[in-house]
Amino acid sequence: MKNLFSALIIVALLGAGYLLWQGYSTPSVSEEDTVSDTGVRIEDSDTVDLEVTEETSISTDVPTTVSVSYDGTQFSPSPVTVKKGGTVTWSAGGEKEMWVASAKHPSHAVYNDTTLQQHCPDTAGIAFDQCVSGTNYSFTFGKIGTWNYHDHINPSAFGAVIVVE
Repeated sequence: MKNLFSALIIVALLGAGYLLWQGYSTPSVSEEDTVSDTGVRIEDSDTVDLEVTEETSISTDVPTTVSVSYDGTQFSPSPVTVKKGGTVTWSAGGEKEMWVASAKHPSHAVYNDTTLQQHCPDTAGIAFDQCVSGTNYSFTFGKIGTWNYHDHINPSAFGAVIVVE
């Protein structure tokens, strides 16, 4: 019985480590955030303005540019929402460096279905991969969806960009 319990603990720890290594995250909802009955997440008014009419149609005032800071361990804010064709700019504080890349680690293949080895250097600007470490990185999102990302140097640091029409 003791061996079975130990084996279950080891399997659970390995599974959690694998998910962390892959860069999967579930965005947390703070007390300021609410979710409407339509399932739409309503964030602080500085980031997203949503207006629901009686017909339950939703009009959005979503930004076309968003800034994200990185302190060496986490991205803030995350998740962020941007319009399709909008640009997100990441900036590392101090002398810290980062390597922003599409999930999942280490392949970086989720956004455009090419691996790190296939798309770096990204001379066309379509891979959502910084490809080298640095203190600043910008990417323009041309695809709608939720795009998880991570710091390739520190894969336990991750975030998400939500791109809407």
